[in-house]
Amino acid sequence: MPVSSMAMLPQPVSAAFRRLGFLLTAVVLIPPLALAYAPSLKHMPRADQWDFLVDTMGLDDFATLAAHTWSYNRTRLMDPGDTQLFRPVLFLLLSLEKAWFGTDFAAWQAFNLLLHLIVCCLFLGLLRRMFALARPTETVAWTLFDLLPLGLTFFFALNVGVVEQVIYHHLSGYLLFVVLVLGSLTFLVDVTSNQSPPAGRAGCAYPRLGC
Repeated sequence: MPVSSMAMLPQPVSAAFRRLGFLLTAVVLIPPLALAYAPSLKHMPRADQWDFLVDTMGLDDFATLAAHTWSYNRTRLMDPGDTQLFRPVLFLLLSLEKAWFGTDFAAWQAFNLLLHLIVCCLFLGLLRRMFALARPTETVAWTLFDLLPLGLTFFFALNVGVVEQVIYHHLSGYLLFVVLVLGSLTFLVDVTSNQSPPAGRAGCAYPRLGC
């Protein structure tokens, strides 16, 4: 059924009920994921993270770190290479983390885990929105169909292809990228599935996509 037709169907499930459902599923999701990734809090830096820490030794405040690393692939002294890569957001984020956490590597990893939990909640929310558009009926408040987004989110969150991105300190910028992409997609689903989206929300679509 076209989205335009579905938007005209009666909506017995209130927005508040849907938000409550999301909060409940997020509560079910977060503790197991935190427990699964907790051992990574004991990880030490490795590979490129050591290079970054050695190259920024003695630099502690964000402004100085940012000035020295915003084009780190071009200026790095430890294991130089990949000079054509330009990733200022990644290294500005790493500079911010070093300014905040110093050599408290558990805090670095906890920040990565926090970003991953945000990613998983956004992914869950996006799936719930997409599944709501494909519900076989809008007259049932709750079915097993509604559990599929939670199951898929668990599969994504603990997938072997995703784990490395979470437990490797140096990849926090990639997690931030996923947060922004999922946030943008969630916003697009909200706007395009509503025939008359609020003007304010529609107006900020392009800046959010730009981020």
